[in-house]
Amino acid sequence: MPRQGQHDRFERLYIAQLKALLSSGGVPVTYDQDRAAIDTGLHLFVEGADNDYLATHTRVWFQAKGKRTATLSGEQFDAASSVSTSVEVDHLRYWYAAPEPVYLAVFVESKDLFIAEDVRVIV
Repeated sequence: MPRQGQHDRFERLYIAQLKALLSSGGVPVTYDQDRAAIDTGLHLFVEGADNDYLATHTRVWFQAKGKRTATLSGEQFDAASSVSTSVEVDHLRYWYAAPEPVYLAVFVESKDLFIAEDVRVIV
Protein backbone atom coordinates (compact mmCIF):
# COMPACT_ATOMS: atom_id res chain seq x y z
CA MET A 1 0.00 0.00 0.00
CA PRO A 2 1.39 3.47 -0.86
CA ARG A 3 2.44 5.51 2.15
CA GLN A 4 3.13 9.11 2.94
CA GLY A 5 5.95 9.70 5.40
CA GLN A 6 5.84 12.17 8.27
CA HIS A 7 8.15 14.58 6.41
CA ASP A 8 5.88 14.58 3.33
CA ARG A 9 2.77 15.21 5.44
CA PHE A 10 4.48 18.00 7.41
CA GLU A 11 5.65 19.68 4.18
CA ARG A 12 2.20 19.40 2.59
CA LEU A 13 0.62 21.04 5.65
CA TYR A 14 3.03 23.98 5.94
CA ILE A 15 2.98 24.65 2.18
CA ALA A 16 -0.84 24.83 2.32
CA GLN A 17 -0.58 27.17 5.31
CA LEU A 18 1.91 29.40 3.47
CA LYS A 19 -0.34 29.62 0.39
CA ALA A 20 -3.33 30.52 2.57
CA LEU A 21 -1.30 33.23 4.29
CA LEU A 22 -0.04 34.66 0.99
CA SER A 23 -3.42 34.68 -0.73
CA SER A 24 -4.51 37.84 1.09
CA GLY A 25 -1.89 39.79 -0.88
CA GLY A 26 -2.52 38.40 -4.33
CA VAL A 27 -2.89 35.23 -6.32
CA PRO A 28 -0.67 32.26 -5.46
CA VAL A 29 1.32 30.94 -8.42
CA THR A 30 2.32 27.28 -8.57
CA TYR A 31 4.32 25.23 -11.03
CA ASP A 32 2.61 22.07 -12.27
CA GLN A 33 5.89 20.22 -11.78
CA ASP A 34 8.29 20.79 -8.90
CA ARG A 35 11.34 21.26 -11.09
CA ALA A 36 12.17 24.93 -10.51
CA ALA A 37 13.40 24.59 -6.90
CA ILE A 38 10.65 27.03 -5.89
CA ASP A 39 7.58 25.94 -3.94
CA THR A 40 5.15 28.74 -4.72
CA GLY A 41 4.88 32.31 -5.91
CA LEU A 42 2.58 35.25 -5.43
CA HIS A 43 1.32 37.64 -8.09
CA LEU A 44 0.83 40.80 -6.04
CA PHE A 45 -2.34 42.89 -6.11
CA VAL A 46 -2.97 46.34 -4.62
CA GLU A 47 -6.19 47.79 -3.29
CA GLY A 48 -7.83 50.16 -5.74
CA ALA A 49 -10.97 52.27 -5.81
CA ASP A 50 -14.21 50.76 -4.51
CA ASN A 51 -12.23 48.09 -2.62
CA ASP A 52 -11.29 46.39 -5.87
CA TYR A 53 -7.89 44.76 -6.09
CA LEU A 54 -5.71 45.52 -9.09
CA ALA A 55 -3.01 43.26 -10.45
CA THR A 56 0.51 44.65 -10.34
CA HIS A 57 3.40 43.61 -12.56
CA THR A 58 5.17 42.14 -9.56
CA ARG A 59 5.60 38.53 -8.57
CA VAL A 60 7.62 37.13 -5.70
CA TRP A 61 8.62 33.53 -5.13
CA PHE A 62 9.01 31.34 -2.06
CA GLN A 63 11.02 28.27 -1.21
CA ALA A 64 9.69 26.84 2.03
CA LYS A 65 11.44 24.71 4.62
CA GLY A 66 10.09 23.43 7.90
CA LYS A 67 11.49 23.00 11.39
CA ARG A 68 9.69 20.41 13.49
CA THR A 69 9.20 21.06 17.20
CA ALA A 70 11.53 18.14 17.94
CA THR A 71 14.27 19.96 15.99
CA LEU A 72 13.61 23.52 17.19
CA SER A 73 11.57 23.99 20.35
CA GLY A 74 9.78 27.22 21.17
CA GLU A 75 12.35 27.97 23.87
CA GLN A 76 15.25 27.41 21.46
CA PHE A 77 13.57 29.66 18.91
CA ASP A 78 13.02 32.41 21.49
CA ALA A 79 16.67 32.24 22.53
CA ALA A 80 18.06 32.14 19.00
CA SER A 81 19.23 35.15 17.01
CA SER A 82 18.87 33.19 13.75
CA VAL A 83 17.46 29.94 12.38
CA SER A 84 19.58 27.85 10.05
CA THR A 85 18.38 25.50 7.36
CA SER A 86 20.19 23.51 4.69
CA VAL A 87 19.78 24.34 1.01
CA GLU A 88 21.66 23.18 -2.05
CA VAL A 89 24.27 25.66 -3.26
CA ASP A 90 23.03 25.33 -6.85
CA HIS A 91 19.52 26.25 -5.72
CA LEU A 92 20.85 29.25 -3.80
CA ARG A 93 22.70 30.46 -6.91
CA TYR A 94 19.56 29.97 -8.99
CA TRP A 95 17.38 31.97 -6.56
CA TYR A 96 19.99 34.72 -6.24
CA ALA A 97 20.15 35.16 -10.03
CA ALA A 98 16.37 35.14 -10.49
CA PRO A 99 14.88 38.29 -12.07
CA GLU A 100 12.15 38.37 -9.41
CA PRO A 101 12.71 38.15 -5.64
CA VAL A 102 12.90 34.71 -4.07
CA TYR A 103 12.25 34.37 -0.34
CA LEU A 104 13.43 31.49 1.79
CA ALA A 105 10.54 30.90 4.21
CA VAL A 106 11.03 28.65 7.21
CA PHE A 107 8.00 27.31 9.07
CA VAL A 108 8.68 26.96 12.80
CA GLU A 109 6.20 24.36 14.02
CA SER A 110 6.74 25.07 17.72
CA LYS A 111 5.62 28.67 17.19
CA ASP A 112 3.22 28.04 14.29
CA LEU A 113 4.82 30.83 12.27
CA PHE A 114 6.89 31.52 9.19
CA ILE A 115 10.07 33.54 9.10
CA ALA A 116 11.26 34.63 5.69
CA GLU A 117 14.03 36.61 4.09
CA ASP A 118 14.94 37.60 0.56
CA VAL A 119 17.67 35.26 -0.66
CA ARG A 120 19.66 38.26 -1.94
CA VAL A 121 19.83 39.61 1.62
CA ILE A 122 20.91 36.22 2.97
CA VAL A 123 23.73 35.92 0.44
